[in-house]
Amino acid sequence: MKRIALAVAVLSILFTVTQPAGEADRSVSVSRGTPLHLAIVIDSSGSMTRSDPEDLRKTAAAFIVGRLGDDDRATVVDFDHAARVLADATSDRKLLQKAIDAIDSDGGTVIGSGLDAAFMSLSREPEEEIVRGVILLSDGQSAGEHRDQEVRFGEEGWPIYTVGLGQHADKAFLIRIAQRSGGEFYAARTAGDLEGIFGLVSAFFRGERPLRLVRDEVKREEEKRYPFHVAYDTDHIFAHAVWKGGRPEMLLADPSGYEHSLDEGGRNSASIEIEGPLAGEWAVVVTGEPDLGEKARSAFRILVAGPGGEKIDVRGLDALGTAGKRWSFSAKLPEGDLNTGTARITLPSGKTVDVEGTADGEGGLAFDFTEVKGAGDYEVEIMLTGQTYTGDDVTRTVVKSVHVPKKQQRKPSR
Repeated sequence: MKRIALAVAVLSILFTVTQPAGEADRSVSVSRGTPLHLAIVIDSSGSMTRSDPEDLRKTAAAFIVGRLGDDDRATVVDFDHAARVLADATSDRKLLQKAIDAIDSDGGTVIGSGLDAAFMSLSREPEEEIVRGVILLSDGQSAGEHRDQEVRFGEEGWPIYTVGLGQHADKAFLIRIAQRSGGEFYAARTAGDLEGIFGLVSAFFRGERPLRLVRDEVKREEEKRYPFHVAYDTDHIFAHAVWKGGRPEMLLADPSGYEHSLDEGGRNSASIEIEGPLAGEWAVVVTGEPDLGEKARSAFRILVAGPGGEKIDVRGLDALGTAGKRWSFSAKLPEGDLNTGTARITLPSGKTVDVEGTADGEGGLAFDFTEVKGAGDYEVEIMLTGQTYTGDDVTRTVVKSVHVPKKQQRKPSR
């Protein structure tokens, strides 16, 4: 068996994805051959000197630009008290990188100005057969008048994926923007989380869905394996890892036993795209660094995603939750039956609780979570297996979260 070593240590990221209750997991409906115009809208207010002193949001933006195809275009907007379009609807990677490098950290936070600039850029696109969307990052409370610009994006079918950085981000506001436009919300505790989140967003815009999301830690020379399934006729899979600290070995093992390494990209990241992957059982293989201290641990996170596939309906998880109550939710495969499911729920404290799904009598699974512990972000990673009505095996990972505000707020309208 050929072993290709990759020494990486991956930062354990707690990021959250929220969706309105009762909706299917949403990847952008796009084939790999459909051009994309993505507006990257980045907060450049003065508070970013504290939230992101190392400018890791620029690294994250550069990563998502790196995943664009030859026919794709991007617009780069930074906003503080006003918006600046630093690059407009271009596929020129050098120009886009120059624009990303020009993002600063000075001024206030007027999110609406950034959305206005993004809408104008997307509206000028002449082609009809093109996917349009936005990724919006902010770390604070928006000032100035907000005219519900996100509604226009929703009417056009242009989703806004919002990212709230740090504890001062207005998560309820960002959730509302995402929901009204048909996008998703992600919460990043630190700037170190951003590249992983942008990696997930890049998968959505390429029509990919998570096959496996792994967050764990290993000690010295400890090996752990995390299986995932690749279906027949899958034309590619994509894996992305981010890290900080020590450097465990990380590989993707295919059904033949061959182990694929990831190519290091950013200062703390690595990724790989495998064309024509073998169908069958794969595994993420992680081995602790030999030189790691006796009591030390290497924390890691890796996302493995693949194209298209069957959607999963998850109901009962609202974007803004209520503390102190039991949460009951369910998962359903619209074109088949689910067999097994485990919901791994990360509490605001970082503790994880596993909840096993039980058959609901209608081909779906029901989950009952009774350990709601107060305000914060609860990540729910639901690992599911099932079978379509045509006999195809299905393995899916759905990542959601519920945000419980410190003071109960009115849930955003949809």
